[in-house]
Amino acid sequence: PLRLYLSGALRVLPASPALRANIVPVDYVADAVVRLTFDRRAEGLTFHLTAPYASLPRAAELISAVRAWAREHLGLRLPRPLFLPLPEWAVRAGLRLMPAATAGTCLAALAPYFRERRRFRRDNADRLLGPYPVRWREMLPALMDYAVRRGFLHRSGRTVHEQILYRLESRRRPVTYHDVVEGQIVTRSACAVRHEMLAAAAALRALGVGPGDRVAVVGFNSTRYLAIDVAIGLVGAVSVPLYYTSPAAELEAIVRASGARALFVGAPRLFAALDRLAAGLPVISFCRGALSEEAPRRAMAWDDFLALGAAGEPLDHSPAGLGDLATIRYTSGTTSRPKGVTFTQAHLRWMAECLASLLPWRARTTRASYLSFLPMNHVVEGILATYAPYYIPAPVDIYFLEDLHDLARALPR
Repeated sequence: PLRLYLSGALRVLPASPALRANIVPVDYVADAVVRLTFDRRAEGLTFHLTAPYASLPRAAELISAVRAWAREHLGLRLPRPLFLPLPEWAVRAGLRLMPAATAGTCLAALAPYFRERRRFRRDNADRLLGPYPVRWREMLPALMDYAVRRGFLHRSGRTVHEQILYRLESRRRPVTYHDVVEGQIVTRSACAVRHEMLAAAAALRALGVGPGDRVAVVGFNSTRYLAIDVAIGLVGAVSVPLYYTSPAAELEAIVRASGARALFVGAPRLFAALDRLAAGLPVISFCRGALSEEAPRRAMAWDDFLALGAAGEPLDHSPAGLGDLATIRYTSGTTSRPKGVTFTQAHLRWMAECLASLLPWRARTTRASYLSFLPMNHVVEGILATYAPYYIPAPVDIYFLEDLHDLARALPR
């Protein structure tokens, strides 16, 4: 609830202003556990390691202190919330909060935070540990600073690819895509790109690509590149992105070394080397327009590839776990033969969440624009940057720059 309140999404609190907020410092709990473990008098007893009820802040007091902290440390002037206690039947009915600014925030999800009616008994704790008057006003600044820096520890079990699909359905925090091609900006909706991701995943499965299989990708930055990346993750496969500037012999060596089951090509000039590059592999073009005349006959056009999955069941979740291999990123080869560096699904998610949390709170919760211009196979663009926008709690415009040389012209726009 505090995260929603700070981001402007929650103006109505379905609770009494007199409700006690249960704050339990972890250092107190840890110290108490250690002391009681070695105290024979504690054997067979039950301990509620909570703060005394009378020392807990009331909801109105806590919100007032949070508003003062946000004004001083974040430069936010938060409005006073409306405390609106609701009967139990309203919560069970799943009514939605009003006004419209809070639409989509379901009471059923928030109700447990505002329905605390228990008083924990501290008889045994007071007798063996002594009284503990929690000083919540002293703790609040450190607590809020940590929470804001860590995004309020907002976590899910989703992989980054599942998170992208999930986020693209958001109406309150929409994502809008733009391909920057030859000085022109081509805008695409989140719905269209999401549909392409699902179709690409179904098509990969139709090609027999599954969990653990390697899939090589080489080409310019674009929404299609992103769709391929997400599709690979959705089938549980492992992406092997390559530099489109690498010599053909180097690309061939990496494709063979990685054991790639398919190759996506999004740079027309590379088609001339394809016969040597990937003999026997399915080759799919994600270049703009029709297939190049230099493309080998076995190369498949993008639309034909997507059509492969038309009859398949759409995937909206991945068989991959967070400990599974997600991608192999090869070094550029400037110092020696390119080396493949492995990253798990947990690596990708951790870096995406951390990068999003580095933004100051005001920037993190207001509309953002992101320009993808470094090659997407590079770890900075393809791992640190590609997934982070989907963890930012604000609307996002994402631009993919096809030609790196157009950066000076595109960035001011």
